Amino acid sequence: MNHFMEQMASDPRLGPWHLCLYTAMAYLGKDAAPGAFFNVTRKKLMRHSGIRSIVTYHKYIAELVRYGYISYQPSYHPLLGSQIAFII
Repeated sequence: MNHFMEQMASDPRLGPWHLCLYTAMAYLGKDAAPGAFFNVTRKKLMRHSGIRSIVTYHKYIAELVRYGYISYQPSYHPLLGSQIAFII
């Protein structure tokens, strides 16, 4: 999380929704080993980040991937959730 906060301060592409989503990911993946994938559902990420629109959620997930902050493997199974890993 410290690395992300340092990067965010110097990355003009990132805004408050990136931070909210990344913070929700960090909270929900707190027990995962650094750099390891962990499973999380869209519903939980949206609830914990305060994002209410699925379109907004997908936009910011895609940007975090494109900017090199996370790896994301989508799942279309509602109970298993997608896999996310933080890029260190």
